[in-house]
Amino acid sequence: MSYTIPTGDRKYTYAEYMAMEEVSTDRHDFYHGKIFAMAGGTKNHNNIILNMGVSLKAIKKSGCDVFIDGMKLEIEKDQFYVYRI
Repeated sequence: MSYTIPTGDRKYTYAEYMAMEEVSTDRHDFYHGKIFAMAGGTKNHNNIILNMGVSLKAIKKSGCDVFIDGMKLEIEKDQFYVYRI
């Protein structure tokens, strides 16, 4: 089931965001109650991500991880979540 994220001035709770994100076929960022659709990737974008990932993996410190894509990061609890490399 796909869910289209509504637009407008309404603010959402983190729980509402997570419920919508679970059934959505697209990924969205969440910032202080606002939900933003992420743009689709391109071939160049994926090449950049791969090159950066390989480079970072080669120099990473012990105890650190390198992820290529799709990891949701919590920046500010219940307020700011993004998908990033």
